[in-house]
Amino acid sequence: MSLRREFVSGVFYTAISKYAGIIIGIVISAILSRLLAPKDFGVLGLSGVFISFFGIFSELGIGTAIVQRKDLNKEELNNIFSFTVYQGLILAVLFFLSSYIFADIYHSEILRPICQVMSLNLFFGSFSIVSGALITREKRFRFLAVRNLTIQVVFGVISIIAALLGAGLWALVISGVGGGIASSLVNYITKPLKFHIKIDSRPLRSIASYSFYQFAFGTTNFFYRNLDNLLIGKYLNMTELGYYQKSYSLMLQPVDNLTRVVSPVLQPVLADYQNNPTFIEEKYNKLLKSLSIFGFPISVILLLNAKEIILILFGHQWVGAILPFQILAVSIGFQVIMSTTGSIFQVLNNTRLLFWVGLSNTIICIACLLIGLFVIGTLEGVSLMFTLMNFLICYNWPLMYHKLFHSSIRSFWKAIKPGILASLFLLIFCLPLYFYLLDSNLILSLTIKLIYSVCIILLSYHFMHILNITELYKKIRAKIIRR
Repeated sequence: MSLRREFVSGVFYTAISKYAGIIIGIVISAILSRLLAPKDFGVLGLSGVFISFFGIFSELGIGTAIVQRKDLNKEELNNIFSFTVYQGLILAVLFFLSSYIFADIYHSEILRPICQVMSLNLFFGSFSIVSGALITREKRFRFLAVRNLTIQVVFGVISIIAALLGAGLWALVISGVGGGIASSLVNYITKPLKFHIKIDSRPLRSIASYSFYQFAFGTTNFFYRNLDNLLIGKYLNMTELGYYQKSYSLMLQPVDNLTRVVSPVLQPVLADYQNNPTFIEEKYNKLLKSLSIFGFPISVILLLNAKEIILILFGHQWVGAILPFQILAVSIGFQVIMSTTGSIFQVLNNTRLLFWVGLSNTIICIACLLIGLFVIGTLEGVSLMFTLMNFLICYNWPLMYHKLFHSSIRSFWKAIKPGILASLFLLIFCLPLYFYLLDSNLILSLTIKLIYSVCIILLSYHFMHILNITELYKKIRAKIIRR
């Protein structure tokens, strides 16, 4: 299969999973948000941060190394699998015991039993690391799409039923733990491996140089992505954390669903061309242009429609999430294109540089969040500094183009220019309408603004010669007539 067909096929099936998943996820989240309190989501979000940190030590960058290394034989994979099982068991026990410490630090007794139950994910997840990497390496994107969607639906329904029966916070735990275990078991059943009591360390050493820096990057990236939750939970309160979690997760929807249909496909597909950086740069610039065309205008749309979106979806008990969401939405465009960079470092076998980039990003993140929390001292202040941080780390792109592609950053700016211009036009022409409809009916206001925004975006791309509205109209009309 050609590169184009492999990439399109991978993106297609990943997109089915993600975009069907986003609809299902929004419905489930909207229902649970009305049944449970913001504090419940804050507690679960905090426990999720803890288990994510332990999960980094369970994975150790092994999965991406297996995708990249296509020469590992069956016996070598069995030894790596055996190591991950031992590692998962040890980490599950440590996480179980650490639950007492977490509960004391955050003065939340409910954290202890929740973390203890979630330790099951660490153990069962260890069975999935090698199997999941093999499935990805074989580019079985259709299987992954079906798996993810099925598990999401099943455990989403179970969590809603549990909430209706009065399970409270545990309804969220059931979904997270059950879904994680089910995903791991499906992977292992699909790609079973043999467990060896005695491990041959040679296969591990053969991937160590690649996986170590991937692991190191994962560790630094963890703090870059989760330090805000840790600090808000400690120095503000769980309700504020719940507001932040809701606004942050809603902000991530376009980031996840524009890039994570692409990012999982990038490494396994482009790994075959890892010795041709010029070819990879060309394909990457085309990808950036497509992502920017969607990402930057979506940032403006969410900024101007934050009130309607949050109140319609989650109810008036989430009004405290509106302003943080608006502030975070400003950074969506840059986050969309930034989230693809890690795959390029991996494809070009430079996880060492990826680690140093991640470390510097984390340092910038820590500085910004400390200012937001201890100088400004509000949830909105933390959101503002998080957004500023995403603009400060734009130095990653000149570095990547110089070190990996050995080329100029000009092609990067040329690729994202249309998206930035369209978002500026959208902001200028939609801002008056935003203030005019400020106190209108929520559904009516959202409908009018969305239709108007889409029209502005289409006209912008028409005049920039990215989209021909006349030709688009003719194609749609022709299809309607044929039917």
